[in-house]
Amino acid sequence: MRLAHQPACTCYQQPSFKKTMQKIHITLLIILSSVLFSAKAVAQNKPLACYEDAKAGLDWKNGRWVTSTFAERRFTLVQTKDGLTNQSVAKALGVWEVSCKNTRHVNHDRLHISCIDSTGSSFYFFPETLKGAISEMWGATTTSTTYRDRVSVSVFSCTPF
Repeated sequence: MRLAHQPACTCYQQPSFKKTMQKIHITLLIILSSVLFSAKAVAQNKPLACYEDAKAGLDWKNGRWVTSTFAERRFTLVQTKDGLTNQSVAKALGVWEVSCKNTRHVNHDRLHISCIDSTGSSFYFFPETLKGAISEMWGATTTSTTYRDRVSVSVFSCTPF
């Protein structure tokens, strides 16, 4: 028998407005935290679309070096909070691996990144301007008189995407 002041069913009670708002706030905090965390993770590895503005060098023809221009190439670098990934630089140079180090310029205390590989290629990049240069020198050192790889230098610019 039910008394007049008792609710019809005591198995479910409507949550209070305060508890409902707390759940909404917690849910929003979780969502916001995960968005900020993933944004931070993306910011740590930022892809850069790069293209060579100009490229020139030397070709070995008929037993002597002749000046040449070469087709500019496009490549992607991956910028991290510490510099660039070695893998993206190696891919840009067309080699298996590179050794990179962050250096400070002599005349100002700004970060520059320089990389080399074992075949005479070098890479220089200034993160502040997103500009750099590549030199490929291995062809100058080969002993063959009939064939030598090109020797070239290029300047490039990058844009985040």
